[in-house]
Amino acid sequence: MTDKLSITDLDQKASDTAVQVFIEFYLNHYRDGSLDILAQYPVDHYVAEINQFIFENNAYQPEQMQALLLADLKQYFIDIIAAVNPGYQQNGALANGDWEKWYQETAANLQTGQ
Repeated sequence: MTDKLSITDLDQKASDTAVQVFIEFYLNHYRDGSLDILAQYPVDHYVAEINQFIFENNAYQPEQMQALLLADLKQYFIDIIAAVNPGYQQNGALANGDWEKWYQETAANLQTGQ
């Protein structure tokens, strides 16, 4: 089995794929008000900037918002992903499942104090 890669190890196409998938996950949890799980990582500044951008541009449809976020704030998302460091495959897919699985596992670990 190959080693897990960091977001910064991916080529441009795989990195774009990884960020697009994370943006979709982020927007879903932004709408639900359930991004608190990211507070355990040193990413507060990025989250605040992204959330302000979403708030200021809330008239856009979800697909348009995703494209705007990728175009304008891609590096912030890369920095968040790098801090979380979930591990990637060469093609930009998460090494172990998807972001929802990561969220559920991380939330469960936080509840048990792990």
